[in-house]
Amino acid sequence: MRIRIDGRDYGALRNLSFAPETDLSGASLPVNAFEAEIDTSDAIEAGQYARLYDDRERLWAKYWIALAERIHPDMVRLRAESDAAVLDGVTLPAVYYSGASVTSVLDETLVVATGAPGIVARMDYAIDGSLIHRTLTGFCPEQTARERLTWILLVLGAQARTAFNECLTILPTGETAALVPPEDTFWRPSVSFGDVVTAIRLKYYAFAPGTPQPTDRWVKDDQGAVYLVTEHALTLSNPHSPADAPENTVSVEGVYLVNADNAGDVANALARWAFSRASVTADVIDNGDIAPGDKLTVYTDEAALRTGWVRRAEFRFGVQARARLELLACEAVAAGRLRIVYRWADFTLNTADYTFPVGYGYAVENPWFDQSFNGCRRVFRPLEPAAEGTVTAQPATVYEDYAPALAFTAGVLEIISVDGLTADGGTVQIA
Repeated sequence: MRIRIDGRDYGALRNLSFAPETDLSGASLPVNAFEAEIDTSDAIEAGQYARLYDDRERLWAKYWIALAERIHPDMVRLRAESDAAVLDGVTLPAVYYSGASVTSVLDETLVVATGAPGIVARMDYAIDGSLIHRTLTGFCPEQTARERLTWILLVLGAQARTAFNECLTILPTGETAALVPPEDTFWRPSVSFGDVVTAIRLKYYAFAPGTPQPTDRWVKDDQGAVYLVTEHALTLSNPHSPADAPENTVSVEGVYLVNADNAGDVANALARWAFSRASVTADVIDNGDIAPGDKLTVYTDEAALRTGWVRRAEFRFGVQARARLELLACEAVAAGRLRIVYRWADFTLNTADYTFPVGYGYAVENPWFDQSFNGCRRVFRPLEPAAEGTVTAQPATVYEDYAPALAFTAGVLEIISVDGLTADGGTVQIA
């Protein structure tokens, strides 16, 4: 791993830490950060971007340097924070939106202070194409840009990804799960269960211009326009709540971008996280391929799987990066058993057993085998490169056929079937 600052790479790092997270519900916007001690006598200043890269030139984070302090003549302690922290430094005026495009609202929201009083500049961001046609209706009081972005994420049912990208990226909740193979999983993952949430109670709002009366609730935007506020409530009960569970209602109110048109979607999105009690903690090999917000299926036992969404990934760096993942809203996955029989004619060379999610399209590479029997050593090659198919609920057995490639008997090597031969002096290489 290395850190790039102002075009210069620093690879002599100590105590590097990076643990990005996301609020899947959209109720908050975490500030992510990476920290390290850099062996350097260079002057490194706060107030510029630092980029964290791996040895494959893959970007892990582009964060704003919040702290750069010299702790030794040849060492600087660095802390760099995601753009969510920068957004805390900008206060936005009160405004009412009526059918405003989400991109126009984001253009006004994602801004940074320039240093000149009252002057801001647009922050770079990206938004998934499935969200750009959404509109927003409602009132936003004077608030920080970070608070306003949190409201927008909540009503969009989206997340802000601030790791493994060049800029803050707004994405919908992923619905396709990637499978973490058991060989990339450190045993054993743990499954835990939170308290039962019996209901979600969400308040939503309507606004109309008018002159308030003493009993009216009203708001005023930055231009002095007054809007009368009407408040309603929507409640979703947990259909899986045990009959004897104590009442435990999660209430969300005061988000004035929630209206009659989007309240149902917002409540259902909140219920996804609140009503599912199971969470999983798993240590896995993660070389930057898994990020907070991803949907994963992980093995919690050799024959048991759960699917959930990554809330947090705490990395540890070595020859390969390792991450402790926290997954929320984890549901058990129907698993199917697969046995692969590797055979030469009627002779079984080996077998392999797997557990995969039902419906999973597998492609298991067929190995070569080197076996000796009846006084002959043979190397067998697969007739197909991989065993492929789709896992079903019923246990299945598939057969992969092999042919001998080489045979060695009484000091004589017989070349039966190979892709090619090359000779260099007295040495023959077989491919």
